[in-house]
Amino acid sequence: MNKESLEKFLRKTINDNTQKYSSKTNQMKGEIKANAINEIKQILKRIDMSTEEFAREFLKKKGYYVDNLWCIDDIQDNYECAPFQAMGILDKVLRSEWLVSNIFEMITNHAEENNFKKNNSWKKID
Repeated sequence: MNKESLEKFLRKTINDNTQKYSSKTNQMKGEIKANAINEIKQILKRIDMSTEEFAREFLKKKGYYVDNLWCIDDIQDNYECAPFQAMGILDKVLRSEWLVSNIFEMITNHAEENNFKKNNSWKKID
């Protein structure tokens, strides 16, 4: 084998191997990317869940009752409407005079059943 033939053979071998490994490398990069995307999605789900849990806990520590929250899904599961329309329904219902007065009436009834002394001064919850 002369020098030119040897160089040609080596170039072809290097080129073939480079293409072969390049193809495998690209395939591996694609798999790594897909795995990374899945891991990121899982992390974002956990962050979203922990953010909601954090928000609830934060509000609870501030004295808010958070064990019965309403969501636009409660409307949209039963009716075809846009998210802003569902939020409008929740806003109207939850701010209604009837609901608010009934809640205060129920609070009064339960406080009196437990013989709580009526507080005549307003106190700010910290």
